[in-house]
Amino acid sequence: MCDFSLIQWCCHHGADVNQCRFDGVSPVFVSSMKGDTKAVKLLLEYKADVIKCIGKEVSPLFVACLKNNVEVVKMLLEYKADVNKCTADEVSPLSIASQEDHVHIVKMLLEYKADVNKCEDKEGSPLFIACQNGHADIVKMLLEYKADIYGLSGESC
Repeated sequence: MCDFSLIQWCCHHGADVNQCRFDGVSPVFVSSMKGDTKAVKLLLEYKADVIKCIGKEVSPLFVACLKNNVEVVKMLLEYKADVNKCTADEVSPLSIASQEDHVHIVKMLLEYKADVNKCEDKEGSPLFIACQNGHADIVKMLLEYKADIYGLSGESC
């Protein structure tokens, strides 16, 4: 992880917290990916853009969900990250959390009004993905939030 004191020094001296690297990666994205809660909190306090994406529109929230960084997900949601922001491939934060069996994150996303029926181009809904991967706790949770059992393909899981 990056040295927190260096991030803090840069923020206190007016650095642009939304300035991306040459590859389009923002400081809050890197900190979210690494699960560096102190850095994410500081960057958010300095108005880091929680919606700013890289490459194929991968958001800080998406990568935090993928990496199971629960505290970072919570912070990003509190700072109004778009809970339904999909990648260019139409993968939602809820879909990736359902795929990876990140139960606490799925619950949090649902509490923040994630679209339980948001489908991906090829893979189907979060419910279909959870069924396909045998994640029973997530399947139950998605059904409690009224997930459509017929989803994208018209077949039930």
